[in-house]
Amino acid sequence: MSKLIKYTSADKVFEQLSNIIFTSLKDNDLSIRRRALDLCFLTCTNNNVKQICKELLIYFNEDEPQLKEDVALKIAILAEKYAVDYTWYIDVCMKMLEVAGDYVSEDIINRIIQIITGFENQASNQQLQLYSAEKIFKLLENENVYDSLVKLAAHVLGEFGGLITGINIYLLNIKVEIKVNLLSDKLNSFKSIFRYAQILPFMPSSTVLLNS
Repeated sequence: MSKLIKYTSADKVFEQLSNIIFTSLKDNDLSIRRRALDLCFLTCTNNNVKQICKELLIYFNEDEPQLKEDVALKIAILAEKYAVDYTWYIDVCMKMLEVAGDYVSEDIINRIIQIITGFENQASNQQLQLYSAEKIFKLLENENVYDSLVKLAAHVLGEFGGLITGINIYLLNIKVEIKVNLLSDKLNSFKSIFRYAQILPFMPSSTVLLNS
């Protein structure tokens, strides 16, 4: 099938074989699953990337841990490569962190941070930074949050949390004690206090002031 792609457009191959490929992702034979995953990657184009990423996100529901790190990596690569705009890329990555954070590597987290922060010799995208901060802030309200999301939140909220209107948080004297003053109804819960206590060790500086 991989040889066929060399002589036929990826879109045409995907159109003809997508049902077989996606069904093979659930095959009992791990080698077949791995081959199907490779074919998802090889046949991906601008026209089908959303469908493929959606199916790969569903794969995290499978009771099979061996391929999930590879699935996470391929999702991150495809979402970045074919993103028309980075807000969709952020949506895909946030969904992945929400449902499968244990399989999201440090390299993926660092790449997400780089894209949100911006690249050298390019103007920073404050709209993307705000969008990302708001998405991450919302995910922290979930009952269960993976460590990978906590680490991402520590950096992104530490750098760009001040862009979110209506949030005022003082995190002071981290080395000695944790003192959190809630100045917004959005954080008026014990769970929010605990979540911010969790992200403190990962903060880029010992004192963070958000939108004071």
